[in-house]
Amino acid sequence: MSTEQIENENIIEKKRRIEKIKKKKGKKRVILIILIFIAIFVANGVINDDGKKARTKFNYEEVVTDIGDIDVTVEGKGTIEENSVYNISPVVTGEIIEDHIEVGQSVEKDELLYVIDSDDLSANLSSAKLGVEQATISYNNVKKQINDLNIVANANGHVSDLTISKGAYVTNTMQICNLVETSQYEVVLQFMSASAAQFRVGNRATLTYMSYMTTTEGVVTNVGNRAFLRDDGSQVVEVTIGIQTNGYGLNNALVKGAVYTDGGNVISSANTAAITGVTNNMVKAKSAGTVATVNVKNGDYVTAGTVIATLENIDLEIALSNAEIALKNARNSLANVEKQLENYYITSPIKGIIAYKNNKLGDVISNFQSTNSKIMVTVADNSIKKFAMEVDELDIAKVKVGQEVVIKIDALEGKEYSGEVVNINTIGRPVAGITSYTVMIELPNHPEIYAGMNVDAEIQISSVPNVMRVPLSAVRKGNVVYRKVKDVNYQDADTSVPMGYEKIIVEIGQNNSDYIEIINGLNEGDVVLIDKLTQSGIIDLSHMTGEM
Repeated sequence: MSTEQIENENIIEKKRRIEKIKKKKGKKRVILIILIFIAIFVANGVINDDGKKARTKFNYEEVVTDIGDIDVTVEGKGTIEENSVYNISPVVTGEIIEDHIEVGQSVEKDELLYVIDSDDLSANLSSAKLGVEQATISYNNVKKQINDLNIVANANGHVSDLTISKGAYVTNTMQICNLVETSQYEVVLQFMSASAAQFRVGNRATLTYMSYMTTTEGVVTNVGNRAFLRDDGSQVVEVTIGIQTNGYGLNNALVKGAVYTDGGNVISSANTAAITGVTNNMVKAKSAGTVATVNVKNGDYVTAGTVIATLENIDLEIALSNAEIALKNARNSLANVEKQLENYYITSPIKGIIAYKNNKLGDVISNFQSTNSKIMVTVADNSIKKFAMEVDELDIAKVKVGQEVVIKIDALEGKEYSGEVVNINTIGRPVAGITSYTVMIELPNHPEIYAGMNVDAEIQISSVPNVMRVPLSAVRKGNVVYRKVKDVNYQDADTSVPMGYEKIIVEIGQNNSDYIEIINGLNEGDVVLIDKLTQSGIIDLSHMTGEM
């Protein structure tokens, strides 16, 4: 067969197919038109069996207005999660020498889980502690020298023999002054050594003033322990006699003394001597420096603690600053070692259960081990469960933290659980032109609820009790309701309303996905219409156009 004959046969075959398709389309169009007219006639009751015009009929359902509750909810789905999950990984290297846990075990916050061998760190810890001790001693020593730049009186008394002036340099332990108490005096007299052997501290004594020939009482305060040879060849011992006055002065008064022994003897001194004031204390400098101020002068009476003079020493101030830095560094070093030591004691960061365990007693762990095996243990907070659900932008304004949530879990059929809204992410996520917001919900832990279970949730927005209500689909656009009347042949002014029903505009209130509140316009027991085909008003066949 030639090429031309083959092409002719192909053309003829194509024409046959086209004609066949046209015939099929024509039949379908005729059938569609017939079906549409039949549907219109049947639905509208244009003819009846007798060929007479009948009352308009619709595919609807009658419902009765009743009194009931309207619970407003926002619905969503989610997947159960643990509240908190902590994966603990090693940060040190060593052998596990204590293992206190098993999978499924409950643990408290800070409970000890593992102990890792830390012998290598012990020497560093001891060294760090010693460093802190030494730095503390150095710091306190310099600080004391700084404090000692204030020269203070170490007792009550009159200042005498003041040796310093402003601008002078004072060395450590240098004598600054004496403090003399004016009510206490003493005199040192010589007694024959043989007689002095009978004396003891506390023996009564009498002193006779050579200029006035009057006497005063005293007491032996010291008996010398060695003898002196006088010019006349006699041996004498120095005996100190103290005198207490009521504040009057006795300095340089020349006296001769007599001591009363325990045996009743009265032994006179071999000489006369001048009374002097008793020096209570010698004030010495405890730090070196330049005198900045002198606050007293000879003869001034001061009490213990009075600042007699102040010194300046820049070197000590620098030394104190350096000592502070050294002490801080030493403490930081110790803290770092102690922090490292904490890493050898693995504790639970939360109260929960051991969900996963990867290491056991005797294992050598390392902070350099591979990522897959780095997790030592996982602790999960099982006190509560949580899940996130997405809420549409039209409903998110109704959702508030603290609202109750009714939860049903697919895997636990027939059970309901109660939760609570705990967080609302106010940053929406637009998807396909619709924005949704993530709402976090928590519920108490139940042993039968596992992470990963799928849930259906209803957030309880509000509840309106004992109100007049109708199904949501009974209210049409414009808050219109079709209410049944007694006259079955009644035709509303709006001819789209079925016969036997009237068009009512109602005042509405709260609604959920099933019911809507009727505030005004209907009475309890009124019968209203719901279209069974659309569930939202009567179907309009005039819009059924187009070809198949």
